[in-house]
Amino acid sequence: MRHLRFPVAATRVGMVAEQLVRGFWPFWTVCFLTLAPLMMGWHELMPLEVFWGVAVVSVIAFLATLVWGIRRFRMPSVAEALERVDAALPGRPIAAVADTQAIGSGDAASEAVWRAHLARMAERTKEAHPVEPDLRVSDRVPYGLRCIALLFFVA
Repeated sequence: MRHLRFPVAATRVGMVAEQLVRGFWPFWTVCFLTLAPLMMGWHELMPLEVFWGVAVVSVIAFLATLVWGIRRFRMPSVAEALERVDAALPGRPIAAVADTQAIGSGDAASEAVWRAHLARMAERTKEAHPVEPDLRVSDRVPYGLRCIALLFFVA
């Protein structure tokens, strides 16, 4: 089924974006929380020892969140993307086309109904479109920390 290549590939790219957003939000939060004071010039106002202490803590936080993100990232498979596209279609036609007749094989009338069903489901697969990724992390981020860090960075 050639017509499914683009929807499945685009859905898989979206699933990769989901994995990146969900896995690396702590890393971006640490980046924003570290860069904001530097951009405001706070490093010029604080004692050198405090600056180096904050720098060491920042580097440790960068590395810890980077490792955390890498460990949580998982490349989605083509089968997972195909499953997501199929779940977005009414009646799950992709799974139906890949299915086999369980009962009534050998009966001409039953096989005719099965072929008609497969033809109808094959036609429905042509309506497949890429599924939009869910890039929200609000359910995973306690107290809106990423928003506070972004606001601090922008301000």
